[in-house]
Amino acid sequence: MQTFGEVAYKYFNVHDNVTLEALTGITEEEQSKILSNLTTKLYNAIMDKVDDIDYGNIPATRGDITRLENYEDLVDCTNIIKDIVEYYHQDPSIIQTVIDAINNIKDRTSLFEKIFATNLEFGITIYNTMVLSCVSAISFLISTSIDFIRHTDSTDKFDISLDRVGYKKSKDYLLLKNLRHFNSSCSNGNIDKALNQLLDTNRKNFVGELSVPVMIIISITIITSIIPFIRELIYFFYYARQSISDYFAIQADLLQMNASNLDNTMDADAEDIKRTYEKQNRIADKFRKISNFMSVKLKKSEAEAEKNINADEKKYDIDDVSDSFDGDLSAYL
Repeated sequence: MQTFGEVAYKYFNVHDNVTLEALTGITEEEQSKILSNLTTKLYNAIMDKVDDIDYGNIPATRGDITRLENYEDLVDCTNIIKDIVEYYHQDPSIIQTVIDAINNIKDRTSLFEKIFATNLEFGITIYNTMVLSCVSAISFLISTSIDFIRHTDSTDKFDISLDRVGYKKSKDYLLLKNLRHFNSSCSNGNIDKALNQLLDTNRKNFVGELSVPVMIIISITIITSIIPFIRELIYFFYYARQSISDYFAIQADLLQMNASNLDNTMDADAEDIKRTYEKQNRIADKFRKISNFMSVKLKKSEAEAEKNINADEKKYDIDDVSDSFDGDLSAYL
């Protein structure tokens, strides 16, 4: 975990003499207040964009991802992609990142349900954003990595194929990168630590019940381990302006084509086979349109998000995190 000094150097304008003096040699209580106000600043900077994101019925699941509309389809798509990746002997860690994120959310159902029950806004935002990230990541992988290839023989049959180049590139995309950060925060306990402590704070109804060292740890954890990836994802979805139904639509195409191929392995007469091929043709045409649109749009959204995150980066002066400052630290304690 980073120290107060490392956080201060990253987020504060240490070239401002007043700010540097205020941050030097302060007590733990003073550090706690500064970090608390900085956390609020960083969080508020991203919350303005949340209302413009289409979370669909994710908030209605109230912390239980298995209650998500099309949850079983989502899981089936991850399994299909993983099978395809293994068939083509490609790195399974990319699709595994999404699978692990889904499982990490599911494993914390009890925690997230408590968060919804107590209306803890920060925790609700984490849950909604991470579930949407899993849904969109699967659709993004489908649009950039999966092809429906027509047979070269006289039939009209399609096979599901992997675009190896597109799949390999997906590892570096914003969605996958931040899902890895989320999984890491789950593995090292940062997510659980921060959310459980915030729940305790919420129950006690005021910060004073928690010790100052604990509040410093919570603030540093949120600032360094959680807010960065949540902010990138929220910016991404804000600029994507994508309906969650579009993500589910491309997943439905993959499932339909897969089911059609499975049906075609069964004994069937010529007329049944013809109907199957016609159905595959319709799915393939629809898939190409949605896939091309989504792939281009999400890549543009990623570039726009990164550009605006960089533009919004700023170094804070001490008076940005205090009601007033006149050289006396007690002014903002």
